[in-house]
Amino acid sequence: KQWYQRRVAITAGETLSVIYEEENDLYKSLQYGLISAHLWPADPHKWYGLAQKCNELNDSENLEVCMGKTLRYSHLSRDKSFIEEIIKFYVDKKPDKIDEEIASKLMVGYRKLIKVSS
Repeated sequence: KQWYQRRVAITAGETLSVIYEEENDLYKSLQYGLISAHLWPADPHKWYGLAQKCNELNDSENLEVCMGKTLRYSHLSRDKSFIEEIIKFYVDKKPDKIDEEIASKLMVGYRKLIKVSS
């Protein structure tokens, strides 16, 4: 029963997010998208889409959260071009916070992904 209620809430959140986006209310669209994403957090594509929306709205606080979740769950995607896109977006948006250690970890993870998916 709990899973069903969660799924209904996720679907409602996604629907409201799309409706508000079509109405050009990106802020409300983002808020409903975030609610939906938090209910089912293991979707890196959803988090990445929300990060892009945060970037459009100059919402740096939520951008940080969304990119963190995108990076955390990116290993679930076997799409190499998606992983490359995530890394480029993250490096472009957060150059001041990317130190050598983080950049190295990103590249190690990317190389492991390439090796596994080859």
